[in-house]
Amino acid sequence: MQIYLIDITSISDSDFEKCYSLCPEYRKKKIDSKLLRKDKLRSLGGEILLMHGLSRLGITDYEIHLTENGKPYLKNAPVFFSISHSGNVVVCAFSTVETGVDVQVRKNIPFSVASRFFSEGEKEENAISIWTRKEALAKATGLGLSREILNTAIWGESVLFHGQLYHFKTTEYENHVLSVCSQSPISDITIEHIYTKNGSL
Repeated sequence: MQIYLIDITSISDSDFEKCYSLCPEYRKKKIDSKLLRKDKLRSLGGEILLMHGLSRLGITDYEIHLTENGKPYLKNAPVFFSISHSGNVVVCAFSTVETGVDVQVRKNIPFSVASRFFSEGEKEENAISIWTRKEALAKATGLGLSREILNTAIWGESVLFHGQLYHFKTTEYENHVLSVCSQSPISDITIEHIYTKNGSL
């Protein structure tokens, strides 16, 4: 599974303006709607990674559409992607099948949350890893973090959900935990750190 990562603290003001100018209109509107600078950087970071990943796949002209549940997808391209952010880190995963990614700053999951949404088997594992897997499944299915997904036990490498087998892989990046979910088995996760320089990658 190919994942691109960017640390938004590496985006200078000049790089922000130059990268912003390259964004499609839908992303510019999304960035403009954010009130906090950090949220603007996270949104821009997601588009930087999306553009970079697609260019690596030979796709430079693309259209983003939304499903009924609000999941973004590429029109007329056999590529699936998922974006997530936490703290200063933004990640984007690419696959040939439906996929979801979630990244979280390492932290303790409150007991009230774990006891309410985690099964006994899940409680025996790293809670933050389980949480990122639930978030990744939510994105892969496009259903969002519904109560059904929250109540789905995920404490192995795969889970059967709505008749479809979904596979998981979890790794760490500095003080972050990252999980991916895919309709195909995931042999390994490759993370490439992306840097901006003078508005280019």
